[in-house]
Amino acid sequence: MDKSIFLTSDIDIDTFASCLKKKYSRNSLISFKNDWNNFVVFCQLHHVMALPASTTAIRIFIEKQAKEKKLASIKRSLISISHVHNAFELKDPTQTVQVKAAVGIKVTAPPAAAN
Repeated sequence: MDKSIFLTSDIDIDTFASCLKKKYSRNSLISFKNDWNNFVVFCQLHHVMALPASTTAIRIFIEKQAKEKKLASIKRSLISISHVHNAFELKDPTQTVQVKAAVGIKVTAPPAAAN
């Protein structure tokens, strides 16, 4: 499979499904694809490589996502990023201590004040 296809933000569900080692429901595939596409756009805006992604890029992505997303959504984004790296037999940047710590920041962040 051509890695360059995954460096654009318009990958389709069938292409994404073909890179995965397991079968997933259509809804899961849609989520994974959307998560990956969002990560690619983030990388393009910050002028960093999405594939292979650096630990720093993942950490900054998490920190940005933590301002807008729930923890479950952030974790799913990391799973999507992990799937793509594993599909190309690249080192998984989501498994580093720094990334795990960044996810922990979201877990321990104080809840937003109720209005």
